[in-house]
Amino acid sequence: MKNWKTLSLATAIVGGMTTAAIAADLIGEGVPHQNPGLAIEKELNTNFFTQLAASDGKCYVDRIRDEWKAAGKPKVKGWAEDVTDDEAEAAYRCVFNKIASIYAKSDEDGAKEYGGWKRYNTGAYTSGTHGGRFVNSYANAAASNYGKFEEFGTMPVGSVLVKDSFGVNKRGEVRIGPLFTMVKMEKGFNEASADWNYVLITPKGQTRGATAGPNAKKVNFCIKCHEAAAEWDQMFFMPEEYRVQ
Repeated sequence: MKNWKTLSLATAIVGGMTTAAIAADLIGEGVPHQNPGLAIEKELNTNFFTQLAASDGKCYVDRIRDEWKAAGKPKVKGWAEDVTDDEAEAAYRCVFNKIASIYAKSDEDGAKEYGGWKRYNTGAYTSGTHGGRFVNSYANAAASNYGKFEEFGTMPVGSVLVKDSFGVNKRGEVRIGPLFTMVKMEKGFNEASADWNYVLITPKGQTRGATAGPNAKKVNFCIKCHEAAAEWDQMFFMPEEYRVQ
C-alpha cells in the first residue's frame, strides 16, 4: 500500500457550508468509452449525475488549481485531463471520509460497509462508462473471487460489488460522484441482468434506481452496458495496470 503521507497533492480546506450543485459535461473529455459499441451516452448525461461539493469543506489538486489561478481563473467546465495517478489517489484520500459518510445514508447493500472491504485497484482510475470519473472497485467477502478477474466464472449469491466515484474539475476541485453497486441475487431474479441487482446511489445518499425496486428503469442502462461482459458474469474489470495482484 502506498504511503499517503507522501501524496499531499490534494488539500482539504474546511470552511463554511457549501451546497452548490454543478451540472457539467459529465461524459468527460478524452476519456475512452469502455464499451464503444454501446450507445449509453444519453443516459450518462442526465440530472442524476449532478455533482455536489462537500458540504463541510473542499478538496483540491493543488497543481491544477494553481495553474487555473495563474491563467486568470477562466471559465472552465468538465474534468481535468492531466490528473496524475498520485494526484488522483491523494484526491481520493482527501475526499474519502466525506463520500463514505454520504453514501452511508443509504440502506442499500454495501453502501455503509464497503469502506472496510478489500479494494481491488491499486489506485483510482477513470471510467468512461461512469461519467468519465475516477472510480474505485470494492467487493465483499462473498465476492472475493473478483480478484481472479477474467479467470473467474459466476459469482455466488450474496456477492456485492461497489464502485465509488469522484471527479477533478478544471479548477482543481474534487467533486463527489455517485455510488454504483451490484448485488448477486437468487437464480431467477432477473434474467437480463444475470441475476444482478444494479443500484445507483446519488451524491446525496439517495437511491436513484434499483433493478429490484422503484425506478428500475433508471438502471436499465447499467444492464445494457454490462451485457457486453456476459462471458464474465456481466462484470467489467479495471485496466490491468491498476489491478491488485
